[in-house]
Amino acid sequence: MKKIVSVVLLMLTISVFHPSFAQTEQEQRIQSSYILAFNKKATPDELNFWKTQGNLSVAQLLAKHKEWIKKTPSLWDGILRTSYTDAFGRTIQDGEYKFHIQYPRTYLEMMNSHMDYLNKNPSLYDNVIIESYKRVFGKPPITAELNYWKGQTKCSFIWLFRAHSQYASTQRRNVASMTGVAYVRVTPAMLAEVRSAAAGMVAAGGGNLIGNDGGTMVAAGAGNLVGNDGASMVAAGGGN
Repeated sequence: MKKIVSVVLLMLTISVFHPSFAQTEQEQRIQSSYILAFNKKATPDELNFWKTQGNLSVAQLLAKHKEWIKKTPSLWDGILRTSYTDAFGRTIQDGEYKFHIQYPRTYLEMMNSHMDYLNKNPSLYDNVIIESYKRVFGKPPITAELNYWKGQTKCSFIWLFRAHSQYASTQRRNVASMTGVAYVRVTPAMLAEVRSAAAGMVAAGGGNLIGNDGGTMVAAGAGNLVGNDGASMVAAGGGN
């Protein structure tokens, strides 16, 4: 990919497909906003609720989700803890928790923050690679393997874990398994709206959060591990 998001963890996908098979535009907006905010799809009840709240844009829905996260400590606690295991492959430490718990954010924002941190502290990325190798292969990488992955675009632990798991089972490199990934199918016009809203979630360098190679958006840590089919968006994490 020519440009990669600077920052994400399990995988989220929004893919373009023929409009005749699509949900309504508002259903697409709601489901897309849930994936970016909570790393999950909306339940039928949640979907029905938001359909009664007016024709809100993805950006407006994300703003409302963020307000809900701020008002719901247990929800924010879960997002925060999950973002750490997805990004770094470890549980959050006490000092990290005490700092971040003061600033409720969406899953997308947290994953972008984590990947930005890894980009600014490249030595810490070794630990992400090593942890993925231990989980999948039962041993740390040899020097050549570690250097190979350090030479690739940085991605979150969960993306590496998925790619390594796929490699272990099929002997194919740089392909992250899509098994269990939550996704929403959207029209090309809706994809553009989602891309704009996702970029707007991170003020600094928002334009750099989108990697576009002719139809694919990668946000928050997907790195170069996702195959491009020319018509899909991958954002902020994954498996639910």
